[in-house]
Amino acid sequence: MALYLVDYENTGVRGIAGIENLKSTDRLIILYGPKTGSVPFEDMVKMTSSPAAVEFIRTTKTAKNYLDFQLTTYLGYLVALKSAEQYYIISRDSGFDATLDFWQERGCRVERFANLLLESADESASTRSGGRIKAASQKTAQKTSQNADKPKDRGGRNSARKAAADEKENGTDKGQQQKSSDKNESGRSAAGRQSARGRKPAAQAGAAAQDNAKASAAVPEKSGDVPTVPESVKKKIRLALKEEGLKASAYRKVYTCMLESSEKSALNTSMVHAFGQETANRYYKQILPAFAAWRNLS
Repeated sequence: MALYLVDYENTGVRGIAGIENLKSTDRLIILYGPKTGSVPFEDMVKMTSSPAAVEFIRTTKTAKNYLDFQLTTYLGYLVALKSAEQYYIISRDSGFDATLDFWQERGCRVERFANLLLESADESASTRSGGRIKAASQKTAQKTSQNADKPKDRGGRNSARKAAADEKENGTDKGQQQKSSDKNESGRSAAGRQSARGRKPAAQAGAAAQDNAKASAAVPEKSGDVPTVPESVKKKIRLALKEEGLKASAYRKVYTCMLESSEKSALNTSMVHAFGQETANRYYKQILPAFAAWRNLS
């Protein structure tokens, strides 16, 4: 007999892949919470028609690791009752590995997999389960490689656009300089023209260079004329919120709140408006170090 504990909030419907292969002697416990959302009808049919005994446990809060601690606690209770010969945690969250180490050191057969097909939950493409190559791990590695190249391309375009914008703002457009020079030639002597060209543009260029240096240090990375959070900062934010399992739209909200805020208190207020009090407080604590470093706040 095998017992499966599914962290459905982490895996979604992908975690129950292979549910039809379970035996009637197996027991399946699916833990889900407020962030689970709707379940496709076909997947619900698979759950309810599985040969195994299926149990659903709903958590009521969305605090960080709230469901994870309940799953771990329930596992300990089931192990104490000797409910099965083999226990499986179905989740991609490596935080459960501490639980595996604890029980395996005590001779209990507890393992973690990505789904009920017992495919490896590790992200590394070199990790295998039962000697089989996992297509999901290969896709993850490919996406990571592709995303690593994108910031460079965006950075190149941003640099070119920023240079063009600075050129216009500081009056260094070559065409304008030429027109101004031609206009002044008619009322000045040759010596006067050389003196004006030698001193005034040089002073303007020096002042423009200083202004540009200050602007580069104070203004966030740009995409065209629209300010954006630098990719290096975004990477820190994604790493800080990794366990939250956020969608791309949620990350965009976080970046917008950061751009709108120059102080910690302003960031907290902006995030409360975007996510609500409880969720905003949780996200704020996790991204605060990266935000403070980016804004040079103590």
